[in-house]
Amino acid sequence: APSPAAFPPLAARVPGRQGPLALRACAVGAYVGLATAGAYAWWFLSAPAGPHVSLWQLTHWTECIPDGDARTFVGVDCTAFDRPEPRGVALAVLVVTEMVNAFNGVSATASIATLPPWTNPWLVGACAAGVAQLLGILYSGPIAALVDVAPPLPEEWVAILALAAPVVAIDETFKAFERSRLHDRAAAAGNASQSPPAPGSQARF
Repeated sequence: APSPAAFPPLAARVPGRQGPLALRACAVGAYVGLATAGAYAWWFLSAPAGPHVSLWQLTHWTECIPDGDARTFVGVDCTAFDRPEPRGVALAVLVVTEMVNAFNGVSATASIATLPPWTNPWLVGACAAGVAQLLGILYSGPIAALVDVAPPLPEEWVAILALAAPVVAIDETFKAFERSRLHDRAAAAGNASQSPPAPGSQARF
């Protein structure tokens, strides 16, 4: 099959993603956003190195001040809400999830199991470069300090990969529905072409 790069760009009047493709893009985008925000909250709520605050304390963190109501933040160090670690975890989830989702783009309908990412070496190289930039930001002291992030711990990387993986399942679900829809459409077209003409529809000479 010819490379997509061999075709000219679409004209401005051609509509963008519609129907199932638009729904797929919205679903994947919503998950990426929820996973990023969820990773940030997870660090405060459940991460081994986190402060293990409650959800109420996290959503009301601006009330955690030295002279505030100590009863609602018992045993909580208010400076924990300004630590760079959760931002590092959230940034890693965002980048890794987007890189994994890029592998889904090898084909609009074929499963990643039948058309793996390494069929497009340029895509693999681009994703590797993106992950390298992420690691460079997280693990280089001056840049990490500038961006105000901290590198995740090993157990946090496990959680990051676990949050990135479902984006494959989401896209595979939409691809399966799309393959089924195309199969049904092709079957209907084939049946229509094989059906005999209606009485009286034949041309008379």
